[in-house]
Amino acid sequence: MLRPILEAAVDEGIISSSPYRNISKASLRGDEMLYLDRDKLHALADAAGKDSTLILTAGYMRLRWGELRAVRRKRLTLKREVVIEDQLIEPRGHLKPAKLKTNAARRRLPLPDWLCPLLLQQLEDRAPDDFIFVGGGGAPLRDHWVRRHFKKAVHEVGLPGHFRFHDLRHTCAALLISRASASTSSSGGSVTRARAPSSHTGICSRAIRSASPVPSTTFIATDSRPPPPGMRTLCVTPTTQGSSR
Repeated sequence: MLRPILEAAVDEGIISSSPYRNISKASLRGDEMLYLDRDKLHALADAAGKDSTLILTAGYMRLRWGELRAVRRKRLTLKREVVIEDQLIEPRGHLKPAKLKTNAARRRLPLPDWLCPLLLQQLEDRAPDDFIFVGGGGAPLRDHWVRRHFKKAVHEVGLPGHFRFHDLRHTCAALLISRASASTSSSGGSVTRARAPSSHTGICSRAIRSASPVPSTTFIATDSRPPPPGMRTLCVTPTTQGSSR
């Protein structure tokens, strides 16, 4: 399904080339990849209750599960960035910090202005070394959070039962490419020019370079919906002490 979509995107000038050009059809995986439009993403966040900011951060920042739960307060910088330097893994039920797989995975991501106030709410009474997103009693998030809480929210909003937390990462890439595509169509510019004003420039660039799937009309709408009420707030410095340099 993705091969003809990407080939059509090449024909329209939305992406420069298709990642399938050197891959035989027989070698392609048959797994379905799911994406959410903005309305469904925010509905999922609402269904997650107190964990809504975690869902929005995953859906708009393209972070992996292990990276997201490893982010500490000191990793939010004065430049409205989040620094990704490590991850938490849970082999055989034992939670432990781990290095990222590659040096390229270490990165600084710009935070959207509307997301900063939501993250600030997570930082109340937190020390610089404390995790931003935690479970009960302030403990680090464990893998069972996905099974108990994320899957419950998935069910409540009517998503397929096999929708994974990792699909939020795919959702981010699809939304960004959808926005770039819409901007290109309306302005007549290139994808590179269309993505420049975005606060997600780095993420969008990576998404396009890695040829993340062009959004399917079944799951993705044009990224034109504004942030929910109350989110158009100027970013306050995320940390008041011990900020990362």
